[in-house]
Amino acid sequence: EDLISINQIHFNGVETNVIEVAREAMHLYETKEIDFLFIDHDKDSYLPDLKRFEKAGLISNGTRVVADNVVFAQISDYLQYVQQRQRDGVVTTHTVVCSVEYSSTEQDTDQEYSFRDGVEITDFL
Repeated sequence: EDLISINQIHFNGVETNVIEVAREAMHLYETKEIDFLFIDHDKDSYLPDLKRFEKAGLISNGTRVVADNVVFAQISDYLQYVQQRQRDGVVTTHTVVCSVEYSSTEQDTDQEYSFRDGVEITDFL
């Protein structure tokens, strides 16, 4: 399997077109769809970018999308969207609760140093 990594960047106020970059990389590796998409960038862009990938036809049956920091960053629009897609029968989705990275260890029981977070795991049917 091939791994393609796309980092969203801003250059002179213009952000990376993630769909265009993904299509170019997929053409290079001769693949037509994304098997696994990890979302971990501008939290306000999670939902719009997921919809862009869907609209572009790059996400299909069997694609797994993992969105990081959905609990701590309170990315409710994204969570509501994928939960509605589950009710519509398009995906299965669930939140895996964890702690914000670097915020605690297993021995750390002081709540002040442990922040609740989670990743949303969504499988397209």
